[in-house]
Amino acid sequence: MLGVAESISVHSDLASLYRDLAMLLPRVVDANFVGLSLYDAERHAMRLHTLQANVPVDITGGHVLSVDELPAGLVWQTQRPLLVPDLSQESRWPQVVQLMRKDGINSFCYVPLTTAVRQLGAMSFSSVRKQAFSDAKSGFCCTWVSRWRWPSRTC
Repeated sequence: MLGVAESISVHSDLASLYRDLAMLLPRVVDANFVGLSLYDAERHAMRLHTLQANVPVDITGGHVLSVDELPAGLVWQTQRPLLVPDLSQESRWPQVVQLMRKDGINSFCYVPLTTAVRQLGAMSFSSVRKQAFSDAKSGFCCTWVSRWRWPSRTC
């Protein structure tokens, strides 16, 4: 966790932070994918800006979907973490869940990404393993990350 905290403190841009987190987080939490979805006010939509994976997949960023069509949209709206321990039991967001299943994702955790002045979007941690975020260490990580706020100087 110290390495994750250090990485967050030294990066001034989200892209390099996510590259580092994608490599560091698997040591702390069983995350194979780290994603960043930011709110687009003009479209009332979420845009997947960054997605890093430590397993081979064909996932790319740049997708834009309505707030209601994504787990990230729910997290952005409620400002509460979302944990789905078994993707096979999930029926919300059918388009996204289908893509996640195709890429081998079996569980995920989304947390809000917020500054002192506004709600930016959501950060996601996904795993090829079911129940990946259910143990104490993973639960701690999702709780810790959900309380972190991106420094307003970089927004």
